Amino acid sequence: MVESAAMLRTGHRVRLPDGGPALDQVMRERVELLLTTLTAAGAKPPPAETVASRLGVPDALLDQLRGTGDLVSIGPRVDLTRASWAGIAARLDRLAADGPLSVAGVRDDLDTARRYAEGILRHWNRLRSQQ
Repeated sequence: MVESAAMLRTGHRVRLPDGGPALDQVMRERVELLLTTLTAAGAKPPPAETVASRLGVPDALLDQLRGTGDLVSIGPRVDLTRASWAGIAARLDRLAADGPLSVAGVRDDLDTARRYAEGILRHWNRLRSQQ
């Protein structure tokens, strides 16, 4: 079913092509702005809850975005967008080909803070161990 596009696969999750929650136009725009804001922040995003609150996106919708994989939670109050995570994971894969990764190395390469680098590296290692 995935090959025929009747279902979409994200990692080990499978979903219907348009199986997400139906949002009205205003909420859809707010969610897009939330995702754009987090994506623009790269490897050091502001807390999604803070941005969502400012935009009027309810916490339940944040949970749904995490559940669908649109937001990737890498630690407490640290969420990356799917696009940001894909870019960061690909970069870590390339770095890992040159040798073991350290928190300091990830921090320096991604130009981020140590707390973000720790969460990113922990999440990346967890996903690699599941493969």
